[in-house]
Amino acid sequence: MKAKLKSEENVDKKAVLEASAAIFKNERTRWLIGKGEHLLKENKITEEEFEELLDKILKDEIERELISQVLREKGTSSIEEISKVTNLEPKLILQHLVALKKLNIVNIVGESGDDYLYALL
Repeated sequence: MKAKLKSEENVDKKAVLEASAAIFKNERTRWLIGKGEHLLKENKITEEEFEELLDKILKDEIERELISQVLREKGTSSIEEISKVTNLEPKLILQHLVALKKLNIVNIVGESGDDYLYALL
């Protein structure tokens, strides 16, 4: 996998390994890996396109799992708190939280000053 996280040297390597292992339980990841062979055989996608797509999805899923790990451990957190733990950019965290909210995985559970607090459902 080519995907790298921002400030990868500062990210807790154990957390990244745990997140990486967890994403293979994820339906989106399993679906893509399972469909990849079929898409390649049917010439619907090139090997290069598939690898790029796989890298992007795996990177997204690892980042989402890192966010979920923080919420699992802390209960509730703001975007800024999640950013401090994961070294992910706040804008990127917000994008992932929006996606996780649409998937009914997280929700806004309160406010702290000007920040929303997020928690796993």
